[in-house]
Amino acid sequence: MRKFKLLIIIVLIANSGYSQIQVSGQVIDLFNRKPIKGAKVIVVDSRFESKTDSLGQFSLPANVSDSLIVEHTGYYSKKVQITRADNLVVQLEDSFPIFLIVDEPAQFPGGLTKFYGYVKANLKHPTKKQKHGRIMVRFAIDTTGLIMPDETKVLKAYNENLAEGIHETYDPEIIRLVNASPAWITARQRGKKVRQEIRLPISF
Repeated sequence: MRKFKLLIIIVLIANSGYSQIQVSGQVIDLFNRKPIKGAKVIVVDSRFESKTDSLGQFSLPANVSDSLIVEHTGYYSKKVQITRADNLVVQLEDSFPIFLIVDEPAQFPGGLTKFYGYVKANLKHPTKKQKHGRIMVRFAIDTTGLIMPDETKVLKAYNENLAEGIHETYDPEIIRLVNASPAWITARQRGKKVRQEIRLPISF
């Protein structure tokens, strides 16, 4: 009888060890698909946990039947069932979304005339022969009124010469100017401060 019980214990231990694997994957932002650094990855009902590196990657021991809880400040936590050992991709949704249309839009202090004045006063032409044109730029204002650098993008050039490629020399300068902008008055939705996406044509 004792031998039988001992056999059962050995089998259970063996099965338990066999089912444990090294789980690896990546945590990314659902909206912009960029890796999230410092996200906490926890194996439910265990002592195992890990944090993502600069590439959003993680690795930790777990069982195939386990679940992971992935969380990070500014994102909704997510529970994930482990179905494979590697290349597990977890997408986290920002708990502070970027709005396009809001009740009270973000404003530059003094209005857009002041903003364009700021651009004109601080623009550094990247070529000796100054070009003139207009570029559509997209950027986002945080809940603190500051520009979110990773969201700043040049969308379109409104000039035939620029469209031929000259605008590519101006894109970094326009992005630099926007990112260095003084703080804006924060947008509000239902009385609450929110992030907002802005799209503006910038002439030079």
